[in-house]
Amino acid sequence: MGSSKGSYYLVRENDTFHFSVKLLSSAMVVLVYFVGYLLFFNLYFVLQILQNFRTHITKHSKLPKVSIPKGTSSRNGTFIMHGLWSKMHGPLVVVSILSNS
Repeated sequence: MGSSKGSYYLVRENDTFHFSVKLLSSAMVVLVYFVGYLLFFNLYFVLQILQNFRTHITKHSKLPKVSIPKGTSSRNGTFIMHGLWSKMHGPLVVVSILSNS
């Protein structure tokens, strides 16, 4: 009698354990989807800001045109991208700090 009662309690505990695991896993799935959505939205938002910023800079640029020597055409893209990255790094950090707070 005592042994069957013990196994009954074990089964009952197992049921609640399985229920809590199911609840936890569904909560984790919802959390993962939510975090993914937020990350995607923030990425889209940051990319939009960068796009607007870049068009604003190119429209209202008063910087002198840099003449690049003929031999460095392959490094031209890297040079421009590095310049853009160094200009964008500050606003990117500010935007990421603002979006995280």
